[in-house]
Amino acid sequence: MEQVIENAAESHQKAFRFSNCSKECIKSQLEGYYLDKCEDSRIKPIDKNGLPMTDESIGNRE
Repeated sequence: MEQVIENAAESHQKAFRFSNCSKECIKSQLEGYYLDKCEDSRIKPIDKNGLPMTDESIGNRE
């Protein structure tokens, strides 16, 4: 979850670069919400079409 929050904060900062929000502030807000709500969650990967990725589908990529 930490890596997801890091990536989300970085993406938000790039998308809204004129908002004057620091990456640390964005991370703090995301951590405050998601770490409490999603304590033991694992992110389920999806492909570019929004379909769940499986070990088989990952192995078939070249």
